[in-house]
Amino acid sequence: MTDEELHKLAHDLRTPLTVVEGFARMLERGEGMIVNVTSVGGRLGIIHESAYCASKFALCGWSESLAVDLHGTGISVKLIEPGPVDTEIWDQPDNEEPIYDGPKFSPDEVAQGILEALGRDGFEHYVPDMKAVVDLKNADIDRYIAGAAGMARS
Repeated sequence: MTDEELHKLAHDLRTPLTVVEGFARMLERGEGMIVNVTSVGGRLGIIHESAYCASKFALCGWSESLAVDLHGTGISVKLIEPGPVDTEIWDQPDNEEPIYDGPKFSPDEVAQGILEALGRDGFEHYVPDMKAVVDLKNADIDRYIAGAAGMARS
């Protein structure tokens, strides 16, 4: 992992950890909602994106633990995991050509999905709904790893 990747990883984790320090007022009120937007890359390892996935997996795990710690306090935690979003991140001049060439979702679609997730029950929300893909990975992780690695060889 390069120094730049380590710096990005630290930044990606430091920001939500720092922001949530302000939730003491929520505890005093006995209600509130913490919303962490991460990525489906926090549940699926993505080829050539180990540093990115490390920060997203960490945020998913931290959010889950925070939800456990706050259970029953009146403060809910929502974890929102967008799939591939059609932004300039796919076209950065210094990046390798992305292997993924499937459908991407507009930022507006993802924003609408996030707003809808805020009104639904439950901790975890995929935008768009990619839970079935994550469930397949979890059902046979070795098969998922082989398939994901095979994308680089195609």
